[in-house]
Amino acid sequence: MSLIDEINVDDMTVTVQGGATLGQVCRFLSARGCALSMSASLPHITVAGAIGTGTHGSGLLHRNLASQVAAIEFVTHNGETRHYKRGDPDFNNCLLYTSPSPRDS
Repeated sequence: MSLIDEINVDDMTVTVQGGATLGQVCRFLSARGCALSMSASLPHITVAGAIGTGTHGSGLLHRNLASQVAAIEFVTHNGETRHYKRGDPDFNNCLLYTSPSPRDS
């Protein structure tokens, strides 16, 4: 079973499962001529772990990995599936997010 579901080059999005590692995602994207705008140097950590802990790259102009998330879907403690996309009122509450970088000012 693949942990990377699809890529949409036109929308610049990739759909991955939380258990995919950053290394898997980066290799998948690279093989298609694409890349994340920022990635940590820890290829073994999962996407869900990176989003949930504020994993980041280096440099003052880069935000954390969660800032690249366009939508998130997860199962709650009681089995309910929830889906949020950027712009939804509770979207930022679903992931560890940082304020805009200095270049966004």
